[in-house]
Amino acid sequence: MLLNIKGPWNAEFTYIDGSSYVRSVPGLDEFGTSDDQELREFAGTVKYLTKFESDESGRCLKLEEVNKGITEVYLNGKKTGLNWYGLPVFNIDKLLNKGRNRIELVHTTLLSNYAMLLKNNPSAERWSAGYQKMPAGIGGNVIILD
Repeated sequence: MLLNIKGPWNAEFTYIDGSSYVRSVPGLDEFGTSDDQELREFAGTVKYLTKFESDESGRCLKLEEVNKGITEVYLNGKKTGLNWYGLPVFNIDKLLNKGRNRIELVHTTLLSNYAMLLKNNPSAERWSAGYQKMPAGIGGNVIILD
């Protein structure tokens, strides 16, 4: 490990209906099973943004915990890749700046937690029958490796 990117993170939550809100979070933590009802019932896209200092070394970026869904990573405005399955490791060779860098993680959640909330919707009730709340979002560390 060369660098562990810490927060705080600016997190913009955009619901599937287009409404949104912003929170500052000290670190990345899954929210699908959170005690916070607003987070636990969220379905849509979350953009996590922070800035960090680097000595320009590192070739890979690893997300420690991605909970289902689809995740994209942007480093200094350049897309490094998309992950929907498998190990969330992204090639960042030659994308790091010496000094200040900007990272954006874009995570689109699954709809299962949201579908469990829908009442009088036979399709959602049938589809989510037997499901339990699932972890959602990105958690853990964001690590730069050589």
